[in-house]
Amino acid sequence: MERVEPNPLSGREPFRVPRFEIERRTAAIQAELRRAGIDGLFIVQRVDLFYFSGTAQNGFLYLPAEGAPMLFIKQSVARAREESALDPIVEIATVKAIPGLVTDILGRPPVRLAMELDVLPVNEFRFYRGLFKPKECLDGSPLIHRTRCVKSAWEVEQMEAAAELSCRTFGYMRTAIAPGLTDTAQPRYGHTEEDLAQRAAAMPLGRMGRPEDIANVAVFLASERSSFMTGQTVHANGGIFMPS
Repeated sequence: MERVEPNPLSGREPFRVPRFEIERRTAAIQAELRRAGIDGLFIVQRVDLFYFSGTAQNGFLYLPAEGAPMLFIKQSVARAREESALDPIVEIATVKAIPGLVTDILGRPPVRLAMELDVLPVNEFRFYRGLFKPKECLDGSPLIHRTRCVKSAWEVEQMEAAAELSCRTFGYMRTAIAPGLTDTAQPRYGHTEEDLAQRAAAMPLGRMGRPEDIANVAVFLASERSSFMTGQTVHANGGIFMPS
């Protein structure tokens, strides 16, 4: 009987960044802002938004040099409040409301404002600059990079856990996926491109598999959508072999 490997991704709790870690990151970036003489940092990019807030919902984050961060969410506020430890989380209908809300909460608008100029398109930068109307706009990217390059003990634990999960996942996939001829470096050892073209033409689908073809099977097997499958081997081979 074929041995059934447990799905390493099943039964896991939703991932959340703990409050103490968000507070540590906030304190670190605020120290960078104060050293640079910057009043606030406006976060737009989803990766940075998640890093500093714990949520990647449709929204924006304003990090003042002093005081509590302000998370402005367009959608979904309920999800953001479940995922993020920040307070306040303010629901907005439009980004145009943010400068006024920042001024109301802090008592004054930012004079020197930083943005993520390494990733922010020029037209968006001009749009946000026009909304806030600071006296000076600066690049906050170096401050973000310096903050993010220093890993906490909690972050190191997450990296180790992710590596262990990746190892278990690939170990599980080896028992569940049987790929056919795939367009990688491996089939080219000892074969010419003409050889591979002939072999691909002989396949029912008329081509070699692509790495993403195999990856898509792996994603499916790692998801809850495969939760009712047991003891199966998926032959991702373009029809060259179809078990009865």
